[in-house]
Amino acid sequence: MNKKFFISIPITGQEETAKVLCKEYKKQLSEKYPSIDFITPFEINLEKNKPDSYYMGREIEKLMECDGIVSVEGWQKSKGCQVERFTANIYGLRIYDIKDLLKK
Repeated sequence: MNKKFFISIPITGQEETAKVLCKEYKKQLSEKYPSIDFITPFEINLEKNKPDSYYMGREIEKLMECDGIVSVEGWQKSKGCQVERFTANIYGLRIYDIKDLLKK
C-alpha cells in the first residue's frame, strides 16, 4: 500500500488560486514520488457553504489517515495550516516543506 501525504495549503481568501496550486503541486509531487499518494483539501471538502469548523474537521480526519504532511509556502500565516502541521507533529507524522521535496 502506498504512503499518503496531505498537502497543506493556505486557502482562505484565495480559494481559486489555492485550488490551481494544489492541482499543480500534486501533479509535480506525484511525478517525482510515484509511490506516495498525495491528498489535497479540495479532494476532501466537496461541499459548499459550510462553516470553517466543518472543513477543518474533515481535513484533520483525513490527515490522521496519512503518513505525512507537505506544507506549502505561507503555512505560517494560515491558522488552518498551523493546526494541520501541529496535529501532524503531535501524532508523529512526517513533516515536509514543499520547496524541499520539489528541489530534490
